[in-house]
Amino acid sequence: MWVSRGSSLLPLFLDLSGRRAVVFGAGPVGLRKAAYLAREAQVTMVDRCAVEVPEGVRLIIGDALDNLHLIGGSDIVVAATGDRSVDERVCEEAGRRGKLINRSDGPGNFLIPSIVERRNFTVAISTLGRSPGMSRHISKVIDASLPPSMEGMVDLTEALRDQLKGELPDAREREGRVRRLLEDPEVWKALGEGPEKALEMARRRVLS
Repeated sequence: MWVSRGSSLLPLFLDLSGRRAVVFGAGPVGLRKAAYLAREAQVTMVDRCAVEVPEGVRLIIGDALDNLHLIGGSDIVVAATGDRSVDERVCEEAGRRGKLINRSDGPGNFLIPSIVERRNFTVAISTLGRSPGMSRHISKVIDASLPPSMEGMVDLTEALRDQLKGELPDAREREGRVRRLLEDPEVWKALGEGPEKALEMARRRVLS
């Protein structure tokens, strides 16, 4: 039996552009995971039925076990057929080939998180496969609690770091001073009055 290492998962953000993924099973779970991966990766789905797949996803109609050869040309493998024995076989083959594996009925060696996205940042949430519903609930709570000023602060600190490179050449000192701004309520307040005013105030405080 293929055994996962779910307890040792480490959160990471990966660049999947140009990578290949194969998703076995085009049910609701498989379709959701294919759509997520297809934002960057080249995704192929395998299912016995003709179904509508997310944009950019290629569908192969056939049995999962007849298409295990697709694993060899993929970087990422998702087992979501709904048949435990088939998913186990997919995972065994993917594990033998050293692939990244996600499994719908249990943890693989990577998980697809629930996410909260803004223009300037992304928050990823996972319960390590113990409760996907709770992951989605937590994401809704976080989504509702994030004020718009968070995005403005990302813009401000990025602009400030660029401006200060010539005046504060020591990177550690520069980063330390910029980080202290995040605890300054007056700078946060100034963000609500306009980015230019907030940047001017932040610059003065960092250089003072």
